[in-house]
Amino acid sequence: MLDTKKSQLLIEILQTDLLKWFEESKRDLPFRRTRDPYFIWISEIMAQQTQIDTLIPYYNRFIDNFPTVFSLALASIDEVIKAWEGLGYYSRARNLHQAARIIVTDYDGMMPATFSELIKLPGIGPYTGGAIASIAFNQKVSAVDGNVLRVISRYCNSCDDIGEATTKKRITRWIESILPDEVGAFNEGLMELGAMICTPKSPKCLSCPIRSGCQSNAAGTTGLIPILEENFSELCKPIFIGTSRHVFSHIIWDMSVFIFDLDNRVCESTLNPYYISAQRESRSNPQVTFKALSQVDDLALPIAFSKLLALLT
Repeated sequence: MLDTKKSQLLIEILQTDLLKWFEESKRDLPFRRTRDPYFIWISEIMAQQTQIDTLIPYYNRFIDNFPTVFSLALASIDEVIKAWEGLGYYSRARNLHQAARIIVTDYDGMMPATFSELIKLPGIGPYTGGAIASIAFNQKVSAVDGNVLRVISRYCNSCDDIGEATTKKRITRWIESILPDEVGAFNEGLMELGAMICTPKSPKCLSCPIRSGCQSNAAGTTGLIPILEENFSELCKPIFIGTSRHVFSHIIWDMSVFIFDLDNRVCESTLNPYYISAQRESRSNPQVTFKALSQVDDLALPIAFSKLLALLT
């Protein structure tokens, strides 16, 4: 994920600075005041389809109704659905009820303490299992959700498509190779950073605790990462070649320029293969038009874009 010459320093920044920031700046949430796996489990299931700030009153109401796994297991499904009312995605409530009964019957009411056992329960997948195992039991496993994929992609300046299963597996393996002893806080810190600072749009880079190690911040590519590859699936990774700034009366554009080498394997002709290949790909996206560099002088480009041409020659 990171260049070997830089990796140790950048990993140390990610570990130490993230943990320090999380300890000092984390949101005061009711399920963060405990390490009881039951409460953490309920909060993580709710968070699967609901924003944290939105779920808090629902979480409090649910816990008031079912303060233990025994009370949840003994309740009727109608009572559980009623307590869940307003959160939607009611399969989550049904899975909670079913899992609670399994925990009481098969585990004597004790939440399984390992990732491998947790993911056997209804409604608990790899992310939720990792979150519970690391936060409640300090087991060294990752908890990789969309926030974490975004944070790590930006930190490593990775242009790999986070929509691909292979990319998620690679990021998961890398995170698990660098997990510190305070694994629960580290996982929560990554999630918190993605939710509060390293947001999908307009990330607050100046406030980021790991900015000094962030490779996309250094390259000026933060706004372009992470990548979800919808077109040009056969292109190689982009090569960053420079930036340009254009000042309007009301806004400033900071632009980054990349070069892609088109692979001969996707070309349809030996006549100007790169250009023809690009034209073929552009047909799937009507908002994209390709021109050979020799044709650019014939285009009426805005000044902001004309300034970028100097980077291509």
